[in-house]
Amino acid sequence: MIVVPEDVSAPKKTAQESRVTVQREETELNDPPPLYSEGADPLPVASTSTSSQTPYPNIKPSNFVYLSTTNTRIRDDWVLDPALVIPRDFLPPLSSGESESTRKNLSLRCTNGGIQADVFVLPTSAEAIAAKRLRERVLIHASSTNGRIQLNIHDSGSRLPLSITAATSNGRLDLYLPRSFNGPLRIKLGNGRLNYSKAVGAMLTTFSNVRGVRNSYLGPHDVSTLDRDGKWEGDELYAESSNGSINVYFDDEATQSSAPSSKPLLKFWPF
Repeated sequence: MIVVPEDVSAPKKTAQESRVTVQREETELNDPPPLYSEGADPLPVASTSTSSQTPYPNIKPSNFVYLSTTNTRIRDDWVLDPALVIPRDFLPPLSSGESESTRKNLSLRCTNGGIQADVFVLPTSAEAIAAKRLRERVLIHASSTNGRIQLNIHDSGSRLPLSITAATSNGRLDLYLPRSFNGPLRIKLGNGRLNYSKAVGAMLTTFSNVRGVRNSYLGPHDVSTLDRDGKWEGDELYAESSNGSINVYFDDEATQSSAPSSKPLLKFWPF
């Protein structure tokens, strides 16, 4: 795990990782807002499947990683294995309001600095879930009080549902979700614009947009992820920016650029 000061260049990566790094840097330089436009109805995709082709970095898997910095940025890659058992004595302290049942699989917090993270979620078999009594979701959190956040989430194969939280008080928020993501998006925006890529917009249904809070659903609705009490158990995303735009892409769109959208598309379910 590497914490890089603002005035220090990121370390050299292996040849296998260089392509991902170059793609990320090119995206930051080009940087146009993504286009939100209507597309054809998507084919149903299960939340545990994926079409991501992003290669995994050559690093060891981890779990329950907490990183908090001040006046420096966070820039690194993580491979998360939700089935990886960590001895209790090795676990980091819980944040305020957290419990063991809500402990994050990855928590990144930065004060006066940005966050740039590539997160690779490993597949989890049904046997591993039953044997280890894993929690229902992979919990990923990234927040900055004064800095931009770029969070790239990748997966491969069958996985646990994702619960992603990303918030910045002063900075742009760029989110790259795996194609397999299937669930609600709750986005709160202050001063800034909310933009979706063409691919995301074609698979998005918006329920409401009231007082800066937009509730939408990405992917085909899957009622099997509701428990007996009607509680959602699938993928979910909460994103918030008080002063900065929020952009949502799929993870394989990191090198694609699009023209600005002049008129966002809103679609509503009839219930």
